[in-house]
Amino acid sequence: REVSDQDHARSRMRSGENRSFEDLLGSARRVGRGEFIAVEPDISTNIYRFKFMRPTGNMVWVDVDGRTGRVIAERE
Repeated sequence: REVSDQDHARSRMRSGENRSFEDLLGSARRVGRGEFIAVEPDISTNIYRFKFMRPTGNMVWVDVDGRTGRVIAERE
């Protein structure tokens, strides 16, 4: 059976390699400052891309390091 990105992410979190999803989302929310829309984990780089819609209607993407919870990039 092929293992999904979500299964990989869950396994890394359980093993202690990654921060919990709630921690990662919290880091992203502080920068995204809007309605959380979606997340796309990139298992090969361990980067989580969070998508938010700001009150102005602008979309913003926030990249967070899965290991540290540190925000790496923000793009509107």
